[in-house]
Amino acid sequence: MAYPGAADMLPRYSIETGTVIGEWQPTGVILRGESFTNNPATMVWPGLSNQPIVFLRLEKQLFFSGRDLIGRTFTNALFSGANFSGADLFFANLTGSILRNARFGGTDLRDSQLSGADASGADFILARMARANCVGVDFREADLRFAEMREADLSFATLENADLRGTILEGATNFFTRFHGATVDSLTVMDPEVQAIWQIVNNKGAGKNFDGLDLSLSDMSGGNLTNASLRSCDLSGVDFQGADLSGANLTGATIRFIDLRGTKITPQTIIATKWRTIWDVINNSKTNRIHLSADFTLALFIDVVFDHADLRGARFNSSSVFGGNFNGANLQLANLTGAQIVDSDFRNANLTSAHLVDAVFDGVDLTGATMTGANLFRTTFINSIMPDGSRSN
Repeated sequence: MAYPGAADMLPRYSIETGTVIGEWQPTGVILRGESFTNNPATMVWPGLSNQPIVFLRLEKQLFFSGRDLIGRTFTNALFSGANFSGADLFFANLTGSILRNARFGGTDLRDSQLSGADASGADFILARMARANCVGVDFREADLRFAEMREADLSFATLENADLRGTILEGATNFFTRFHGATVDSLTVMDPEVQAIWQIVNNKGAGKNFDGLDLSLSDMSGGNLTNASLRSCDLSGVDFQGADLSGANLTGATIRFIDLRGTKITPQTIIATKWRTIWDVINNSKTNRIHLSADFTLALFIDVVFDHADLRGARFNSSSVFGGNFNGANLQLANLTGAQIVDSDFRNANLTSAHLVDAVFDGVDLTGATMTGANLFRTTFINSIMPDGSRSN
């Protein structure tokens, strides 16, 4: 089987026999794919007929060890179990490829494109991966010992249960990277921010001092921050789902668009009243809430319930709402300037004199809503149902 852009990279085949299915032993010579691309191959094994039961199978082997593959393109290729040990894949493109359990020991992957690849269980021991694009790569249970990933882009990658002993992660981009269950040691080189995230999600963050760190856009879901100090940290966009912030100190922290679903906050947690209120709204769903002139700016609401809530004068400036329930809510004089409202229910809501400047309503049901006197300057309605039942475009 040839791969895109790799006509010379045909697999090898091994004939395997066994008296029990599942217990295979190589038999005979290795068949090279290029030897019979258009012709059948024939091999003879004397003595097989004397055995009571013999099972045969043809095992494909993708063996590219030591190859010069500089700049080659193998997008969306199937390389499960392939052997690239010692190959030169500098600047190569493996975007979207299946690399499960493949072997990249000592391989040169500098400046390569791996985004979206499935490299779970793969062996990257001593691989050179500086500046590699690893956005969204699945590295679960991969062996990355002593790999050089300096300045690699690991955004949205998952390193769950990966072996990072001796790995160099200095300068790596780690937006929403999952380090849950990853193994590190004293030889692992990480920036302070990455080390903090690893500690937090691996139950080693309780009581620790993380003051002043830029932890923005990080995945700290399920993390243990009990009695930890996060003073003056940048926590913009942090995923705190299921995290434990009991007794944590967030004095002076930059907080915006954080995901607080399932987050544990106690009376001892030091956090601005605004965010304690937002946390309560997110985690204690109920109708008929009263939040007059409340500050909900720069908040992230997912599947939030404001059903028949009294939100007169409330401020949702620049907030993001996904799947919100504002059915029958009173939003008179509310400020939604710059807000992003997606797939939400505003049926029969009262938006009289509300400020909707630069707001985006995408997939919103406004059937029966009152919008008398609302400021609609540069307001965008996309695929939404308007108060009169018409659909916006």
